Amino acid sequence: MASNSKLTRRDFLRIVSAGTCGAAMHQVLSPMGQMMAFADPLGASLVPNLNKIFILVNLSGGASLSLFPLSQSYNPAWFDVMGGVAGLAYAPVGGESWAIDSRQMLNPGLDALAPIWAENRMALLNKVGFPNYTRSHSEDTNIWFRGGNSMGQGGWAPLLTNQMASIFAGISFGGSNLLITGDGNVPRSYGNLSTFGEGIYGSQGEQAKRLRDDLMILSPDLGTGNFALVKGAMDGITKSAELIKNATNKNVPQTPNSPLNFDNSSSFMRACHDTAKLINAPELGTQFVYLERGGWDTHSNARASVLANAQDVAKGLAALIAAAKLMGRWQDIVICTMSEFGRTYYNGRAGSTGFGDDHGHTSSIMVLGGGINGRIVNEPPTVADVNSSPGFLKGYDIAFWAVFQEIINWMGYDSTQIFKTPPPNGTYTNLNLFL
Repeated sequence: MASNSKLTRRDFLRIVSAGTCGAAMHQVLSPMGQMMAFADPLGASLVPNLNKIFILVNLSGGASLSLFPLSQSYNPAWFDVMGGVAGLAYAPVGGESWAIDSRQMLNPGLDALAPIWAENRMALLNKVGFPNYTRSHSEDTNIWFRGGNSMGQGGWAPLLTNQMASIFAGISFGGSNLLITGDGNVPRSYGNLSTFGEGIYGSQGEQAKRLRDDLMILSPDLGTGNFALVKGAMDGITKSAELIKNATNKNVPQTPNSPLNFDNSSSFMRACHDTAKLINAPELGTQFVYLERGGWDTHSNARASVLANAQDVAKGLAALIAAAKLMGRWQDIVICTMSEFGRTYYNGRAGSTGFGDDHGHTSSIMVLGGGINGRIVNEPPTVADVNSSPGFLKGYDIAFWAVFQEIINWMGYDSTQIFKTPPPNGTYTNLNLFL
């Protein structure tokens, strides 16, 4: 588009639609988004320095039971159904699981998080689940994203960020999904802090940005009605991006030559690095971050896949934690994992390329943080649990949203306005996660 040309309405609509899918612009034009917040990002009040931050890490695909193996002496039935010494229970590819007490161990892929356990700042929760599971990736993921709330509602994250002051209160580096869908001050989905999602389009993304820049210059006659609203929102995107880039354009503190430094070797590591940049920019007021690491749907070759996945997650989180400690922010942070379901025992499905597993239900999750009361929170699966649950673990002691409730209460927000369904009778309601 020539710099001296006149912008027509057709050009305007073409520019508005350019490069919007997956980029920051997508949420601006979404009826569920908050257009006016983008239109005046600098008008929002900045929040105090010491804000508590909830980082939710989705191990997408259904994380294996072998992330947290049980000892043979504690549960010989579990050891047998997981393939015994020949399976993943005790001998994952690349190393031995290491014991955290006489009952339970961590997969060797999680070795980078061993110091956090040793510091008593990791809580391990077993038999986490929910009623009416389906064993479907999408349906069970959406149950987690709704927080046990009714069908037809959006995700629970906007109900949290609506209680927060900053328009940057929630950030997703794991894409747009039901979790961040809702009304009001919804979390913003950015691919990363370099391209804000537009870089995935390559030259088309760059063209879209140039066209939108032209719009700011060439549209003086589009100053009323919906055109003005969209133009104002697009101008707000530029200001928002500039604000975030300026705030996060500081070096994250790292220890020279430390193995815990960010090496940006994977997309998850880069997302952890971007999260550290947000922590290092408290003036943005970000208090909720969503991360996602896929690859856990291990129908075959699970021995190698689980190890590699766990190593990537542990490495990224260890680097994030090390940076938070150097910033003096470790006490302000909680990292919680989730996965849509656990998986079957290893003899439930043997893949052609090695031990595999199928979709199950009950799973285990980790909660890490400088103020966490580290321990195994509840009894790991027993022999009776295995014998009464052919194929995969079905019963649960902890409704997953009870974990989120406790974290959100620790942050000082009202979890009763977020999770409308009380945990079922007989499940834990006080997990005592915090010191």
